[in-house]
Amino acid sequence: MIQLLLSEADLKALENSLRANLHPIEPDQKFIRELAHDLADASIHYRQKRISQALLLITGGLVIGLLIFWIGRGFMEGERAD
Repeated sequence: MIQLLLSEADLKALENSLRANLHPIEPDQKFIRELAHDLADASIHYRQKRISQALLLITGGLVIGLLIFWIGRGFMEGERAD
């Protein structure tokens, strides 16, 4: 097996060459904020909150529908008794 050994001077020269040819990229701060917000919103806690809100809404709708049904049924039985 062949091993290549680089001296510290060679490594410094390589680092300097890369630093001179490659310039760091500055990301768009708006993109970074949006990404951080999206990642925070994707947490399990947020998903559980949305699911619980949906179930609560469905349950409320069913209860209201049942109340309307019972009230309507009471009116219909009241008309038959007359």
